[in-house]
Amino acid sequence: MAIGKRHLEGEGKIEKAVGLVASYRSYVMYHIKCTKSNMHSRMRSRVNTWLQVINRAVPDKHSTEKKTVSGRTFKRAGSRAE
Repeated sequence: MAIGKRHLEGEGKIEKAVGLVASYRSYVMYHIKCTKSNMHSRMRSRVNTWLQVINRAVPDKHSTEKKTVSGRTFKRAGSRAE
């Protein structure tokens, strides 16, 4: 950002230039904070979707032995021993 003589010469131009320069920092800081907040909310939502995918990929831990009504135990066909 450059400020030359023509920006400062004349009635009220110095006050206007000082006001604009002083408020420029606030303007930039506001937009940086908004951008940072937006990025963080997008990252949080992305992490939540990744966690859902990971949780869906984990197989349920079922007991390999089941009992019948009479109390006998059996193993399901196709179950792996872990």
